[in-house]
Amino acid sequence: MRISHKIYLFCALSCVVSRVCAATTTDAANPPNTSVPAVAPASSGLSFSNDWQYGHDFPDDIDQITATTMFGTENNKIQLYTNQAQFSHGTLTFAYLDIFGWHALSDKWAIKGGADYSYLPAAYWRPGAGVEGTFPLDIDVDIRSYWHADSGEVDGTFSRDTKLIGKLSLFTAVEVIAATKSLDYAQIGQGLNSVQYNIGPAYQLFPSIQLQLQYQYTRSYGDTANILKADGSGPISKLLLLGLEAVF
Repeated sequence: MRISHKIYLFCALSCVVSRVCAATTTDAANPPNTSVPAVAPASSGLSFSNDWQYGHDFPDDIDQITATTMFGTENNKIQLYTNQAQFSHGTLTFAYLDIFGWHALSDKWAIKGGADYSYLPAAYWRPGAGVEGTFPLDIDVDIRSYWHADSGEVDGTFSRDTKLIGKLSLFTAVEVIAATKSLDYAQIGQGLNSVQYNIGPAYQLFPSIQLQLQYQYTRSYGDTANILKADGSGPISKLLLLGLEAVF
């Protein structure tokens, strides 16, 4: 099982990189006709986009995947989203999937809502809703809320990409999770659950591919920290992730 997970991750990442590189090479060799907008045909009005991130922590042998897929019209889409799905030594240890309807309020803000399927650490469905957009100073905001077993959860992420020089940029992010009721089997605690800090450089290899190095520090609090200790985990997690981001 562990080997098959590794093979799957390698093949999936290879396919993404090959596809994006091929598209980049083709676009460079055959520049589009600038007199025609590069959008989907008016007859369909549909678009399809992906933003996939993969990182590996070598000291602890941990793989982490964050992926967003969007399909629909300009203002109304279906959003599939998983944040920091994690493999430890080739075994899946954390994963969930948001299946949301997404509606643009303006060119900077959108609302969304639908269902979330949590696979690990426990399997269950729950309704969810959220808002995403951009604050002043180009701070990206993604706030999601969920409800399950009389427990409400709020997950807020605030991030920024800062261009440094040439193709080099700096990524910073803070993610805060809080809940109204403890659910031990889901590793959710009442009150403040955790705060996570991400920082690291990124280098633009191709127009659609970035090489990333991120330091990720997560600290759990209160009931969540106690639940993790009872499950054999500590309240603090430190990862140094080397990987790629592909947008296509």
